[in-house]
This record gives sequence, C-alpha cells and structure tokens, in this order.
Amino acid sequence: MTAATGLFAEYRPVGGVWDELFQSDRAPHDGAAAVVEWLGRLSPGDYGQLRAMAASLLREQGLHLSFADDSAREDRDLLLDLIPRPIGAGEWERTVRGLEQRVRALNLFLADVYSRQRILGELPELREVVRHSRGFVPEAAAIRPPGGVHVHIAGPDLVRTPQGELTVLEDNLCVPSGIAEVLAGRDAMRALAPPLMARHGIRAMDDTGERMRASLVATAPPGTGDPYLVVLSQGRDNEFYAEHHYLARITGAAVVTVDELVVQDGRLYHLAPTGPVRVDVVYRRIDDVGLRHAHAAFFRELLGVCAAGRVTLANAVGNAVGDQKSVFAFVPEMIRFYLAEEPLLPQIPTFLCAREADRGHVLANMASLVIKHVRGAGGRATLVGPQASRAELDAVAARIREKPHDFVAQPLVEISTCPTWAGAAVEPRRVDLRPFVFTGHSTWVMPGGLSRVALRPGSYVVNRAQGGGAKDTWVLAG
Repeated sequence: MTAATGLFAEYRPVGGVWDELFQSDRAPHDGAAAVVEWLGRLSPGDYGQLRAMAASLLREQGLHLSFADDSAREDRDLLLDLIPRPIGAGEWERTVRGLEQRVRALNLFLADVYSRQRILGELPELREVVRHSRGFVPEAAAIRPPGGVHVHIAGPDLVRTPQGELTVLEDNLCVPSGIAEVLAGRDAMRALAPPLMARHGIRAMDDTGERMRASLVATAPPGTGDPYLVVLSQGRDNEFYAEHHYLARITGAAVVTVDELVVQDGRLYHLAPTGPVRVDVVYRRIDDVGLRHAHAAFFRELLGVCAAGRVTLANAVGNAVGDQKSVFAFVPEMIRFYLAEEPLLPQIPTFLCAREADRGHVLANMASLVIKHVRGAGGRATLVGPQASRAELDAVAARIREKPHDFVAQPLVEISTCPTWAGAAVEPRRVDLRPFVFTGHSTWVMPGGLSRVALRPGSYVVNRAQGGGAKDTWVLAG
C-alpha cells in the first residue's frame, strides 16, 4: 500500500520543510510505513468516527482547558489529532542524552547564580542580562534545595529544522504544562489503535506517575518519612486547573490553593478538611511572578520555610531567570563552563537586542525574524515578522529602541509539519515537541512527550491556549 490511498490520497508535503511522516517523494520515512498503511485504509468518515471517540475518551478523563473573560468562563476540549508523530529509537536516545546534559547544566547555573555567581564573573554580558531580569529572585540565595536540584520537572520545546534536526527552542524550567495531555492522549490512542501500537512496539509511559512522584519525593527535606505532597494551583482561574487535578491523582498529591496553606511554627501546613497536615513537598503550578506579587506575604513566609530546609518547592523559586529568553542564548556557554562538554543538542540562534550589533541586525531585518519579549510565554508577546503588518513592525521597533533589554529575536525556522486532519482532508500542519525531564536522585525523560500542532493553516503558533492541538508521540522500538 502506498501513501496515495485513503486518508492520504490528496496529501502533499510542503516543499522545503521536513515532514514527520513522508519524504518529499511522498514515500513514508523509515519507521512510518506501518502508520501510513494503517491510516491509509481509513476513509474520512472512518477517521471522523475515531476522532469523535477520542474526544469522548478525553472528556471522560475530565481534561479540558478553561478560559475566563470579563463575562463568562469557557471550557474547551483538548484537541487530539489521531495521526501520530513517530520518532526512531536511535534519534530518541541521542535526544535524551542532549536533554539530560542541558538540564544538568541549567541546574548548575541556577545553583551558581544564587550563590557564588562564578559564571557571571566570566561572562559580563550574561551578568547584565541577569541584572535586568525580573525572573531573578535575590531572596532565593538563602535556599539550598535538597540534592542541589532546582529543576525537578522541565518541559523544553524542540522543533525540527528543514534538515531534519531536532533543535531546542525554549527550556521551560518553571511550570511546564502538558504531562496530563500526553498521558490521556496515549490512553485514547491505545484504546483506538491497539494492533498498530502493539505492532510498532511503542515505548510505554505507564509509569510516569510513579516516576514523577519519585522525583518529587527524592527532594523532600532530609529525614522525611512518607512525604506529604501538594500541587499548588491558582484554582479554577487557571486554564490548566483540570491538569493540576490529573497530576495530583497520579502522584498521590493533594491539590491546594494559597488560601489552603498556612505557615505555623516554622512549618508549612495544608488546611485539609480533616485538619492541618504538614506539607513536605510543594509541586507548584504558579509561576514566580504570580507568587511574589499576587501573594506577597505568603511568598515571604514560604521562602523562610524553604530556607530552613523544612519544605521543598518544586520547581524551585527563582527558576524564572533561567527561563528568560535572553538567558537562553547563553545555555551552550553554560554547558561548556559547568560540564566542560560541547552541547549535544543544537539550539535556535538568538539575537540579543541589548547588544548593539544584534540590535542593528534585528531592526534592519525585522520582516524576516521572530521578535520575542524576554518574559513572553505561550506564544504571547511574539511577533512573526513575515506575517506582520508594517504598522506592527514599526510599533515593535519603537519598543525595542526604548527598552532593548526586553527583546530578543530569532530567525524564522521552517519547523516541520505532520499530516493533520483539517476538517475535510489531511493537510500539513506545523508541530513542535515538548518532552518532559524529571530529576530527583537521577534523571528520567518521558519517552515521547507532547507533540503540539498548529491547527490553523500557515500558523507557526502551536500553543493550545491559542487554538493548537496535540498528537501522540511514538518512540519506536529499536
């Protein structure tokens, strides 16, 4: 059976862009033939039925995104596209080694930047970047996380270049989302396509909850017997509130808000319905800014308990400095400085607008670059130059001249596409990959991660909050 049948009969890869299933001549990549053959047997009607079943399975899991505006709250279903994204065993092993290396270096950077600051003495430009960073929390210098682990759960974003190379786009060291979506999507795929998954020998991720709990328990304060874990959430106002409950369920934690926590006698307690319970580990899903500014008094008390070694905050306070997009440019130097190694994973080149030469290049070439605010997240505060109007470009140029430290720019990478259901037919859509890296006594990378897909034609924005969807990522057996 060839690609030009059934669901793929009219499919055409985009020229000059890597396609995750097909080569330029429409022959499947090695490892993708069985996926193409199975899906190629389906008619659009068959696929529609499977898609409806998948949506029902996800709803049964209680997972959705929740958004509020001034007048109402809207719950949106997670959008799972059933055409998976396969990754070969060899490529995955290389990627895992690169991710482990990167997280080790970033842990060492965060430990250093909140203590001796050796690297800032060696790299004056990085020192200036940190000095201007709102993500740097001076009070975190009093905290020494158990085991030296600052990044317990990382969710870096990778994109594939036209040459087929997975490349780092962001690191996400604070509150990366998507783990629940990965697991629920895998459950749905396993229910809908069991023979195909068994034939491929897809690497399982059933033990993710146990692995996640183990990484959190490993960094509990010394001497803790059976640690009490909580997931700290903003509550229903957060779009990922349903995910917080899902993660609490698979790790044996309790979901709490700031109002349900109290510091007494130098300890942190959860005001549970049955009475106060001492908390040992807080897996936070509120970023540093949310904690520092929205809950200033509690934040100060929490830092004191952390500094005394009586509770562990995962991910650690102050990680936001490592997530700043201008700091991203220096990660290869961090790897060389702390590990005396060359980076195993490439990363997207980044121009610092605070650097005069870079700023001149950015201002002269804005129409071909992606301009990002250093503290932007979720695709927000990002201007895609080739898709922007002249007025938009001029407005951002004025902001760059006024506050150059607030902006970076990157070349627009023609990131890979994957065949995706577009309502009436299968069409190419842009995808990225968010693997999840868990660090406790050791480091473990979830086999696969979240492949996010831009569902709008021509869009580069894969973020689910802006209309993106997801695909199951299959790490194939070697």
